[in-house]
Amino acid sequence: MDDIQKLLYDKIMEFDIGPEEGGRFFIERLYRENLWDWEYCSRCILEYRKFVYLAMISEQEVTPSDEVDQVWHLHLLYTKSYWSELCQNTLSTSLHHMPTNGGNIESMRFEEQYQYTLDKYLETFGEYPPADIWPNTDKRFKNADKFVRVNSKRYNVKKRPYKNIVFILSIIIFVISLVQDSMAFMLFMGSYIVIRMIEWLFDAPDRIYGRCRVSASYEASGGSGGCGGCG
Repeated sequence: MDDIQKLLYDKIMEFDIGPEEGGRFFIERLYRENLWDWEYCSRCILEYRKFVYLAMISEQEVTPSDEVDQVWHLHLLYTKSYWSELCQNTLSTSLHHMPTNGGNIESMRFEEQYQYTLDKYLETFGEYPPADIWPNTDKRFKNADKFVRVNSKRYNVKKRPYKNIVFILSIIIFVISLVQDSMAFMLFMGSYIVIRMIEWLFDAPDRIYGRCRVSASYEASGGSGGCGGCG
């Protein structure tokens, strides 16, 4: 990191994200909308700052993790903070977040860009990115198209148990019921197993319709990036 890059990094780290009242309201909203604990929110904001820095120094487009992207999405809502204070006064260029085209080619490109971002992080900061915020490429895109915006007052949101564990336990219980000759229970568990097998057989491969990317430059026109189906 040369002197110019160090100056830019320090400016990004010191930048006050959010409304004019300060960053506390920003982190409170991040905490509320994502159900993250306070410490995790703070860490995600730090990683967002690092991502912004990577976007400015990278030779090619970079792609954030989902967690970092949620911070980015929220920051974009505070237009004065984002466009005036960050882009104009801190970065001296634009950092765009725009829709992208879908399809397999786009999916492959975003996966490559994300892996590049992880590698660039290690190269730049001399350490691996935290795995609970920056998962590996496979985990990052495995269920990316399953993200939805949910009103918790209208729907109960519960963490789904790992499917394979539930399936294996159901088989064990089914075998026990066979030994105990419990016909009703056998029918119930047998039906559940059949349904799960049908779901597994006919579950189409996930189609990823888009990812987030960003590029920026120190030219007057700034840079551009995109997001479509970010999850």
